[in-house]
Amino acid sequence: MFKTIVLIWAVLASEPVIIEDKLGPYETVFQCFHRGSVIIRSAVENTHFAIAKAETLCFERKILEEKSLGV
Repeated sequence: MFKTIVLIWAVLASEPVIIEDKLGPYETVFQCFHRGSVIIRSAVENTHFAIAKAETLCFERKILEEKSLGV
């Protein structure tokens, strides 16, 4: 299971905007990155700022599951 986080840097901004996806987690890394691309597209279409860079990060949830099971 993978969780999606998107980072977006606007021109002249010193720090990125961090967007955490609320719909996941996703079964595959492909689905995770696809969701990140949908979030980025929506952000670019709905902002009035010039975007310098956008990046999707996908984290595997396995570590969190193991800790909750006491492994």
